[in-house]
Amino acid sequence: MGGSQGSGVIVSPDGYIITNNHVVDGASGIIVSREDVAKDYTATLIGTDPETDLALIKISETNLPALHFAEASSYRVGDAVLAIGNAFGLGQSVSLGIVSAIDRPLSTEEFEDYIQTDAAINHGNSGGALVNLNGDLLGINTRFYVDPNMDSRKQEPTPSGVNFAIAAPLANSVMEGLKKEGKIRRAYLGAELQTLTPGLAAMFSIPENVKGVIIVGLVRDGPAVKAGLRPKDVITALEGSSVKTSVELERSIIFLPPGKTVEMDIYREGQKISQKVALGEKPPPEAQ
Repeated sequence: MGGSQGSGVIVSPDGYIITNNHVVDGASGIIVSREDVAKDYTATLIGTDPETDLALIKISETNLPALHFAEASSYRVGDAVLAIGNAFGLGQSVSLGIVSAIDRPLSTEEFEDYIQTDAAINHGNSGGALVNLNGDLLGINTRFYVDPNMDSRKQEPTPSGVNFAIAAPLANSVMEGLKKEGKIRRAYLGAELQTLTPGLAAMFSIPENVKGVIIVGLVRDGPAVKAGLRPKDVITALEGSSVKTSVELERSIIFLPPGKTVEMDIYREGQKISQKVALGEKPPPEAQ
């Protein structure tokens, strides 16, 4: 079969299938093969979300066997898991491992959390299922660890068994959004943020007891500017909940609907103020 190959997970009896965006990105057509019935389908692309590397496709079929999304509270480190997918294009393969870590961010630029597992995830496994021994869907297999210092053209699975799946709660949320609009709309503050460390606090003469996230830059004409936020403002709370790190704040914001007005507690030049901010819509990655 020509073209790239990957895996997918049937998530509804009426033919919705979730996979990785990089599996279908740029495809002129998508063919879905089911080994259990030896049948091929032409799939329709419902939508993609490059930021989470997820995509939703659909085939015209009913009464399909579908996996159930697991709740985040239903798995923990040490649980046995199975990674299922079309490894190396050889056909359906299953590998056994454990949950090595949860809520694993791969970089500060990404908001999604990953499940780390030592179950083998190889080329062709992308978009496949990571399940527990009850068959519940814990995550969508997405990548293996690569040395950041390695030439990208030579990246291969590592023998250390450090592999990652996008957690089921996030995958489920993205799937529902793609069903509704074919894309994911995320809220946006329009500010460059840093966790307020003791060093930054000393640099800007901010008292040690002030904790939160400091604004170090603003996007021109962005929501933060329009709301009157300023560089060196420290955001200490969002909607009444204290803010500890920039990653925490950014992740809280992007899961809110664009256009929502939120209340932020701000420390500014010795004063504590409350500021309402109308969040904008996050532009696509290429526009940022």
